[in-house]
Parts: sequence; C-alpha cells; structure tokens
Amino acid sequence: MLIKCSIRVVLKEELSKNKVFILFINTNCPACKNIIKEIAESQDSYQGTFLVINNDTTVNDYEYIKSISDEIHYIKSPNIFTSYHINSTPYFILVDLDGNIEFVGEVSSFKQIQIMLLNEQVLVS
Repeated sequence: MLIKCSIRVVLKEELSKNKVFILFINTNCPACKNIIKEIAESQDSYQGTFLVINNDTTVNDYEYIKSISDEIHYIKSPNIFTSYHINSTPYFILVDLDGNIEFVGEVSSFKQIQIMLLNEQVLVS
C-alpha cells in the first residue's frame, strides 16, 4: 500500500548549487530556537542553501518544522551528529561550492552566524 506524504528529499545536486549552511540543533536548546527563528526571518538575505539537522528523537519537533520555510531543509537524525562528531548545539558549518568547509564551530547566537556570512560575502545585494 502506498501512502501519499509531503516529505522533502534533500539531493546532493540541490546542495551543490550554492554554499551550504548547516546548523546542528537540539529541540530543547534555547539558543537553537532563537537561531532558527532568526534564520527563518532573514534567510532571503543570503545566497546559499540552509540545512538544519536536529539530533533529538524524543521530543515532537512540529514547532520547529512549522517555524521554518520550505527553503530550509530539515533533517532529524542523531546519526548525522555521530558521523560528523558533533557533540554540542548549536553548531554551524559553512560548506563552499567545491565541498570544502569554510567555517566550522559552536555558535551561541544568530549574530555570530551573520558576522561570519558577511565575511564570506554571501549576502544578497
């Protein structure tokens, strides 16, 4: 039996068109909630693809999903955290078009991400 659903699939092809902003979060992280809110409000200002990865499998993440636009790719997977050795949230990675990591590290606010994006000149003029 086939069931119709509206789950998006993130393809490598899609992610190779722009720089990729990867934000690792946890549903219970207050800083993560604030950063997600601010990304959703200002994402049109940046040239790139946003990917949010949540490692929390115990809490319903409906509020997160509801607060982000369709332009932000959302994945719920503790396995990705393990694969990339991510041990804290929020954690941010910027990947360039060639797949090289330009920035990686813990962040505590969207302001930190904005400063880094300004330095990388990914703002839409």
